[in-house]
Amino acid sequence: MLPAGTAQYHISSDVAHAVKVYWEGTEDENFLLTKGVDLLMETNRLWSDMAVYHSESDSYAIQNVTGPDEYTALVDNNFYTNSMIKDQLKFFTSLLEEYKKRPNNDPF
Repeated sequence: MLPAGTAQYHISSDVAHAVKVYWEGTEDENFLLTKGVDLLMETNRLWSDMAVYHSESDSYAIQNVTGPDEYTALVDNNFYTNSMIKDQLKFFTSLLEEYKKRPNNDPF
């Protein structure tokens, strides 16, 4: 059995990216509030569980993942996966910042 199938965590970031693209294209607040924010929160929890802190470099690593090419299995800090995680975290942070600016914290 190949280890690639159980380490394809990038799929979670792909789905989170789809939420971002859908929001940017439609500004569908109902979707964002009823489904999108929950999905983003749960995938962010996944990344916080997977991230390993390295004190010597004061950095985090996402280890033992398989990227979308599926041929390079169980690598540390796969560029695609890490880039998608970074984009997802920035998007979620921007949503939180926008929410804080709204009067009475009205939804989007």
